[in-house]
Amino acid sequence: MTRILLTGFEPFAGNKVNPTERIVEVFEGRHELVTHVLHVEFDKARTQLKTVLAQTEPDAVLALGLDANSEQVKLERVALNLADSTKPDNAGEQPVDQPLEPGGPAARFSSFNWRRIVEQLHSVEIPATSSLSAGTYVCNAVLYTLLGYTESHPHAVGGFMHVPPLERIDLDTQVRATEIALYELDRTIHAAHTSKPA
Repeated sequence: MTRILLTGFEPFAGNKVNPTERIVEVFEGRHELVTHVLHVEFDKARTQLKTVLAQTEPDAVLALGLDANSEQVKLERVALNLADSTKPDNAGEQPVDQPLEPGGPAARFSSFNWRRIVEQLHSVEIPATSSLSAGTYVCNAVLYTLLGYTESHPHAVGGFMHVPPLERIDLDTQVRATEIALYELDRTIHAAHTSKPA
């Protein structure tokens, strides 16, 4: 059975509601789905993620984050080995030009089928696009970390999906977008398993 990890974040930077936290709550308890809400703190979020990855060893990871300036769902393609923030995280930390992993690769690329997910979202008229930058805040730090996991676990796939504020896309639509992304992750894993030689 495919085990998928779905993560979201707590509210941050004056945003009273983080839709990703609510999305994760909707999916809690679903069979073969592990859910976790991360702190919006550079160090703690990465530590939390590494812990749950080690405990569950998922086949796929979908991390969700809020892009307060977006009007559509965004599938992130690249994570940078960089923490550089114009605002403090929820612990008051504000790194500038710091590597997330000294000596690590400068960038890591998402291993999920982001193009297929965007196509499927468009097919049900959910505004969506791909993005070449997850920023340099905590979302990027989490994506870089989870892609380190998929690099060291070749059977696994993972990526990051930004969602807009609820006043731009309602919660039910964001949940639907997440369902589609999760389905495509599961589909990718099953396709990889069935294509292996006997």
